[in-house]
Formats: sequence, C-alpha cells, structure tokens
Amino acid sequence: MNRMSSNSINTEKLIFGCARLGNLNRKDVFDLIEECIRNKILHFDTAPSYGSEKLIGEVLRGVDNIIITSKVGLPRIESNNKLIKRIYKKSIKSLGKMSPFIKNRIYSSINKKQASEVTKRILSMDEIMFDLEKTLTNINKSMLDILLIHEPDQFIIDDALNEIFENLKKEGLIARYGL
Repeated sequence: MNRMSSNSINTEKLIFGCARLGNLNRKDVFDLIEECIRNKILHFDTAPSYGSEKLIGEVLRGVDNIIITSKVGLPRIESNNKLIKRIYKKSIKSLGKMSPFIKNRIYSSINKKQASEVTKRILSMDEIMFDLEKTLTNINKSMLDILLIHEPDQFIIDDALNEIFENLKKEGLIARYGL
C-alpha cells in the first residue's frame, strides 16, 4: 500500500508528533512549533483524532517548505462540549494508550457496531474524503503532503483502497500515502 518512494517529497529525519498538542495552551503550542522551525524540524505529524490539526494550520500558515502528515480511519474528536472532551481525554483516550484492542472495541460500540465482532472494515471513499476535506481546511492547504491510514490493522487493505489513494494523488489532493 505504501507508495512513499515516488518523487516530490523528501521526508526529514526528524518529525514532530503533534498528538499531545491539544493538552497545551495556545501560546505554548505556538512557541513549540516556532522552536521546531528554528531547529529545522519541518515535518509535522498530526491526525484528526489528535485534535491538533487546526493549531498546526494556524501556526504554520504561510510557512514554506514544511511537510504535514495526517491520517484517516479513526473518528474525529471535534466536540464543542468541554465536558465530553474532558471525559474522552481522561477515560477513552487513556484506555486506548494502554491497549489499541480496547480502544477499537470502544470505537466499535460508539459506531453502533457489535463490540464482540473483530472484523476488518472497508475504509470508504466517503469516509476518506470527509476526513481529507476537513484536514485540508484545518491545515490551510489545498494538498496534504502525506496521508496515512491510522491503525490499518482494522481495515481491509486491497486494490480498491489503493485505487482510491492513487486517484487522490492524481487529483492533487495528496502527494503520498501509506499505512
């Protein structure tokens, strides 16, 4: 599935992971990202489930020569309800850190799937486009440098999925993709 060997992007040796940025105050996030840029760390890894895409988009607006990686496959955490966010961060997210299996079961039950079923699911074009469009809006870009499938073990990875990603490349929405 990974087509990372093709042309235009030279990924950096150091990539800044943005999973915990949502836990910091806005000024600290700006200071941290600016420090990365000063130290030539120009590749930023985010995901909808991290809740950091908008912050990354704000801080990096107008900055050239950066690479942004984001992901599809896990539910977005975009509630305006602070109590729900707090519950998520304190319980479900903590459980997920301990065990991806537990997290996947929780997501399955949230998605009204039977939690006892541990079957792989199809990552649909609609789901990918929904996440990709929101990501592009959040990061203030018309093309995402790298799109990865988040926790790919829960999905069917086949030629049909590969074709979806190849079409996104041809349309200029992503430069690269992988798992």
